[in-house]
Amino acid sequence: MKGQNYDGRGLSGYVARVNKDNSIARKEPADEIVAVRARDNRLVLRTIAGDGEAFEDLVRLYYDRIRALVFHHLHREDDLDDALQEIFLKAWQALPNFQKRSNFYTWLFRIASNYCIDRLRKRRLELVSLDGTEARDALEARAHLKTDTPEEEYSRSERVRIVQKAIGMLDPIYQNIIILREIEGLTYDELADSLDIEMGTVKSRLARARTELKKILQDMDVI
Repeated sequence: MKGQNYDGRGLSGYVARVNKDNSIARKEPADEIVAVRARDNRLVLRTIAGDGEAFEDLVRLYYDRIRALVFHHLHREDDLDDALQEIFLKAWQALPNFQKRSNFYTWLFRIASNYCIDRLRKRRLELVSLDGTEARDALEARAHLKTDTPEEEYSRSERVRIVQKAIGMLDPIYQNIIILREIEGLTYDELADSLDIEMGTVKSRLARARTELKKILQDMDVI
């Protein structure tokens, strides 16, 4: 981009400062949607023109939400900083292609979601054993292991852990839409926008994801 030569080091500094200072990672203001879109578009244009502080403002505005999204997918605190740096770097590099007819945050969510899906797919490939056993089979076998006591098994915290494990056993595509809808709370319109798919695909994919999750939970004797 004109006026800047980012190689990731400057962006790393942005993310590090936001991570260390909660006051910087402010939440999205309660403006009207049109006003928020106009604000974000101004920041995008300034960033493309070479204003590094404008992009830092975008990082500040959406850092908390993207961090939560990544954590819900990866469940690894030690991976978060590197993941966030890569996601925001991808976003910065793709800004000239940003279509202002959509909301910036749904566009950013799409980048973060695709990143998480890729990471999850790579993680599954790493779990495939030498004899060709699929990672899903291994995870399903582990899911039937019981906890130490019945009380622990059916405690609320244990049930939450089991549901998280079940979501993690879904195909990354289904895992992603469940997290975006049920945990991040995106509307159907926002899902269509952030995933760049038709409304009918949103509904069918979400229905399939819920069906698959129900089957996994039944196999785990949770429901």
